[in-house]
Amino acid sequence: MKSKAILISSVEGLHLAKGYDILYFGHEFCEHLIPSLGDFKIAHNYAKNNNLGFTIVTPYVTDKGIKQISKIVSNFKNCEIVINDWGVLDLLQNHDLKINLGRLLTKRKKDPRISNQEFNRDILDNLTNSNLQIQEFQNFLKQHKVSRIEIDNAVQGQPTTSFPQSLYYPYVYLTTTRKCPFIGINTLSNKVTFLSGCTKECKKYSAKISNDKLGKIILKDNAQFFINNKLPKGIDRLVYIPWT
Repeated sequence: MKSKAILISSVEGLHLAKGYDILYFGHEFCEHLIPSLGDFKIAHNYAKNNNLGFTIVTPYVTDKGIKQISKIVSNFKNCEIVINDWGVLDLLQNHDLKINLGRLLTKRKKDPRISNQEFNRDILDNLTNSNLQIQEFQNFLKQHKVSRIEIDNAVQGQPTTSFPQSLYYPYVYLTTTRKCPFIGINTLSNKVTFLSGCTKECKKYSAKISNDKLGKIILKDNAQFFINNKLPKGIDRLVYIPWT
């Protein structure tokens, strides 16, 4: 049976989870936007009180972020966690959490221009494939207690794997960076700064860029996305991202 999940990054958005089966809570791309332990507890209680599954979502991190995640996960048992950093995977080996491989660690081609091209079957298969097709990689994941894969709704289709998959929609992740385009925007500065100087201007702003070939690209926080609303078959969990 297909389950429905929703990804929420702040406690202010918890009300949006009504009608879903699973609450994903956290942030995938920036350690400066990891919710506090208190907010994770509020989200967990919301999920429990509304009979929802609960999944902790974490980004790629520095040593500072590893310490923060370590503090958070030590307060939770018997729920899922999405990891987007190999150091976090190592950290979790001694914790009682179900581990999902995040979509940043599922390496594959994701390009909106693919939908505008005509490719033969061999090229499409190559574009669809990912590191999930490598047997050694699958063995590594199983040895490190990974039980589910998080993937993007790429236009060319989904990779084949023995793991259950969670598909995110409608926003397809393209790329991310530790340089933030929104830092300094309140002072009209054009300087692009590393996230060490973060004052979280990204919570107030997003941007859209477009051209004839790429279509519309959305800049949200420190990552870029495009929209694909066409959902494939055969996925047992859908994860909705409720941006506006």
